[in-house]
Amino acid sequence: FTGRHPLPERAVFAAWLGTVGLTPERPVVVHDQGDGLYAARLWWMLRWMGHAQVRVLDGGLQAWVQAGGAVSSGTAVADQDKNRRTIIILVS
Repeated sequence: FTGRHPLPERAVFAAWLGTVGLTPERPVVVHDQGDGLYAARLWWMLRWMGHAQVRVLDGGLQAWVQAGGAVSSGTAVADQDKNRRTIIILVS
């Protein structure tokens, strides 16, 4: 696809999803550091790839923290077992 914001090739995007441990069974929550525009795009792209269990974090990370949600820092790649932990992806 071409245009102002072209989509990646599906195979390239699928390979990246594999590197972060995403499987069709694993839920995903996406957020960004702004008004949600980038998170919404990633939500759409994951749906475009057929991933049904994807959500956008309503209100972003700030609202999550204010509501008492747990956070940690660092870089982690999800394990590849059948564990259904939710992957949270920050889009920047």
